[in-house]
Amino acid sequence: MSAVGEEIRQAVLLVLPSLQEDKLQSLLNNLERIGEESRGDLQFIKEEDLPADITRIQCRRLLNAWQTEENFNVPWNRMSPGIKTAIAQEKGKSAKDHREMVRIIVDEMRLTELNPSKSQCLTVAKMIVKQHPRSFADGTVIGSGYGSLLTQLKTRVEHVNRGNVLIRRREPKILSNPPADIARGPADLYGCVRWQPDCPPGETVESLKEKQREMMDLYCVEGPAGAERGHLTQLMKTTYYLQRKNINAIPPPSITELKNDWPYLFSPKELYSHFKLLTDIDNDILDKMNQAMEEKGKLILQFFEQKPAGTNADEELLAQFDFRCFMGINPTKDTKTKKLLSHRSGKVRVKRNNSVSPYVSSLLKGLMDFQWL
Repeated sequence: MSAVGEEIRQAVLLVLPSLQEDKLQSLLNNLERIGEESRGDLQFIKEEDLPADITRIQCRRLLNAWQTEENFNVPWNRMSPGIKTAIAQEKGKSAKDHREMVRIIVDEMRLTELNPSKSQCLTVAKMIVKQHPRSFADGTVIGSGYGSLLTQLKTRVEHVNRGNVLIRRREPKILSNPPADIARGPADLYGCVRWQPDCPPGETVESLKEKQREMMDLYCVEGPAGAERGHLTQLMKTTYYLQRKNINAIPPPSITELKNDWPYLFSPKELYSHFKLLTDIDNDILDKMNQAMEEKGKLILQFFEQKPAGTNADEELLAQFDFRCFMGINPTKDTKTKKLLSHRSGKVRVKRNNSVSPYVSSLLKGLMDFQWL
């Protein structure tokens, strides 16, 4: 599929994440047949342009979302003096002014749609950040740059609509017999692009295990110093498939077991090499972490020192923030399975691009309010 085709596909799934694959393909074929050339053309689509197997409600949801950017105008004239000054001077704004701006924008959106969808909030957030990135973009490059504003807009929508059951958006029905092609995991996380690659051409599992034994023998003779041998790096690169297979095994191996099976994986040189293959990040991760801590670490420490006693940041939340902020890993560039079956609800969930954890967005907003910019 071309880049444009994939972009339009994601635009559809953003509005209808549970749309069945056959209906999705029928819709994409229709759009291609009428001459759709870019995502920007979606605003010109009419209901009669959509296939008959798409329900009327689904059609209206698509049209409503795609036409939001064309029809919505941010009421800048109603904003506080602080917001107007921030835009004029291309600088950050106060937390109070930012909250007031979110309230005004949501009120304006609800004049035409009482319960704006996440895709509509996304369109508006992207438009605002694109127009005034210095004033409204996230304080550092995390995900798309508009993740925090998107979360705040949608949270405000849910707040003003609480208790109003008449305008709730219905969840898709649970599939009693989910398709066989829906994977149950494991899925890639944090921008991994080679979570579990295929066996390299010309190799077999047995030939790779032979190379593994060769490295284990080398470690028994030379110890950690063997990591400096030139051919070791090539052996580690060739056996990357087998390393990932061992790491991703269920149940997972212990660190001790991994260290016994892959002793050189725990040397700094080969650990960084493995990380580079896993994430496609070329920069030296230690240099990047040190630089990020010098630039942002002091402010983050001050932020948490201001938090009330007894409140602790969740370790998973901080891990996500570290990966996105300090290591520069883009969560949209991964090989995560596109269809997943929720163990808890049994519902089919489709991968959405440009998503940022609401918890990370909340932490980011707190940092921005603490003069992160």
